[in-house]
Amino acid sequence: MKKIIYFAALLFVLSTAKAQNPAFEVATNNVSITLGANATYTDTVRITNLRTTMDLDLEWQLTDITVNTDWFYQMCDHSSCINLVNPSTGQPNPNIFTPTTLTAGQNSFFKIIVDSGPNAGSAIVEIKVWEKNNREETEETILYDVNNSVSSLEAAFDANVKVFPTQVDQTLYMATETGVLDRGVVSIVDLQGRVLRRQSIVPGPMVDIDLSNLEGGLYFLRYQAGDQLISRKFIKE
Repeated sequence: MKKIIYFAALLFVLSTAKAQNPAFEVATNNVSITLGANATYTDTVRITNLRTTMDLDLEWQLTDITVNTDWFYQMCDHSSCINLVNPSTGQPNPNIFTPTTLTAGQNSFFKIIVDSGPNAGSAIVEIKVWEKNNREETEETILYDVNNSVSSLEAAFDANVKVFPTQVDQTLYMATETGVLDRGVVSIVDLQGRVLRRQSIVPGPMVDIDLSNLEGGLYFLRYQAGDQLISRKFIKE
């Protein structure tokens, strides 16, 4: 009888330890995202090393994703950013990634960046994060539920605005099929969500955006006129 009680107590302690996850804490496990046509959204989930004297090595992996044509998904941890879907093949990235070590009590983050296509749709992005060499006891799930709803007004505004070329040497151009850009603001945003440049748009047929001082890489152009917003990806060569 004593053996049975001891075994039951041991199971309780183990299950409680796993539920409390003494290694780290995830601020939230479920994130809901709503965005419009060709919109960019970022959301950050904080991770905290709960230990007071020990460093923490994390690992994480994409375990489920709904892949929509022309959508762009990226996940950033506290050391780097990784494309969740290969832009050329459309296939999910199944690799396991190891961010930089967290010191005792240090906060970190996971940030998702979603850039939607022109059509309505939804997506599920699921990642697992755990302490290195201790996945079974410490694994946590972070689920991103993305809903992309496109109104007829958004679709019309999006279809009217043209941004070219997609691979830029020095100058990016904006124009409309109707011949006049509405008054608004253009922002150049990097993959970490930082606004690198912002300029006002004076109504006219075309706008030139000088990118000669921008480093090479992938960026987003955001154009907001009133309540309407579009986002376009481009590569600076």
